[in-house]
Amino acid sequence: MKKLLAAALVAVPFLAATVAAQTAFPSKPIRWLVPYAAGGGSDFLARTIGQRLSTQVGQPVLVDNEPGGNTALAAAETARAPADGYTVLSADNGTLVFNPALYKSLSYSPAKDLAPVTLMGRFPMILVVGPASDAASAKDFIAKAKAKPGGTNYASAGAGSPHHLAMELLKVEAGLFMVHVPYRGAAPALADVAGGQVPAMMVDLAAGAGFIKGGKVKPLAVANPTRLPQLPEVPTFAELGFKNVEAAALVGMVVPAATPPEVIATLNKQVVAAIHDPAVHQRLIDFGVEPVGNTPAQFAELLKNETARWQKLGPVHTTSGDRVVEPRGWMQGARAQQGLRLASAGNAADGPFARQPEGKVCQGVPLRVALLACANAHAASRALIGPPWHTSSRPRK
Repeated sequence: MKKLLAAALVAVPFLAATVAAQTAFPSKPIRWLVPYAAGGGSDFLARTIGQRLSTQVGQPVLVDNEPGGNTALAAAETARAPADGYTVLSADNGTLVFNPALYKSLSYSPAKDLAPVTLMGRFPMILVVGPASDAASAKDFIAKAKAKPGGTNYASAGAGSPHHLAMELLKVEAGLFMVHVPYRGAAPALADVAGGQVPAMMVDLAAGAGFIKGGKVKPLAVANPTRLPQLPEVPTFAELGFKNVEAAALVGMVVPAATPPEVIATLNKQVVAAIHDPAVHQRLIDFGVEPVGNTPAQFAELLKNETARWQKLGPVHTTSGDRVVEPRGWMQGARAQQGLRLASAGNAADGPFARQPEGKVCQGVPLRVALLACANAHAASRALIGPPWHTSSRPRK
């Protein structure tokens, strides 16, 4: 009996060490997926926080850019990854709020497949134009766009991205009719705005700071309640009479839904600590990011409120071909634009639908405004993404 007891006492430390090793997190590198191209705001945020996070946890944090599918490719990969905390995703409101509203069928479900860790930061949107633009101000830009319905193109970081929906919000409030040209991230979109291929876009300061400071693009207005301290001379849309034009990219961290709560808690603690590190915090502010770092529950509640907020806008009546159809919600109006190949899109070969056959230029679908779409554009839209109404099948890549 004494021998058995002695053996048991000897084994206890080893058992405890084994349990501790099994529960220690992290014990290997963390892969951080970013669903946009390098050089954009989400990429900057992940790399800035990731560097500090790596130091804190003593493990490498590997940032992996995987743009495509309106962020759905990286989101689906995260959803399918082992639920152990070693694969995390930078997910914005495009991934978590807009995509589910724009598409009837997705390769992932934000609610079922992904679990929130924390909201890392807000990226207020800024209306910018290229240096060759003759728009002297935001009011001038709006007046010129209104004078030529369908005659102005605008770029975005991707169909369904916060940049896209911010411009759609301006279109609603100002009664504009402009054509959307989606890209695979803010960086290539900005490059074409700076190069004059596309005249304007909504962009966050983290992605656009270098272009703005270098005079490559001109900021006209910010979609924020107050002026940005980094751009004190640039007015808010509210100052110009468009008080409802407030939009920002909300970028947070999510993990596979089945990730253990204790792992999520550890990630939250470490990521929030990295955000509030004085050097990291100041760097984020300097680049136009509003640092946050909240709890998983607070992030989940914010996403719930954002979904309700964006869904409040009414349905769009869309004239397509020889019949009128009504999308399920207001964002389906934007969805009708996504698969259309724009013959005048400049370098839109960088966009997600670059290899599709050209047809007539479709003039987009402005919110609350009926669109008379030509038959060719209607056929192209159906071929690429399916119809934007109730009978829609899964969007095609």
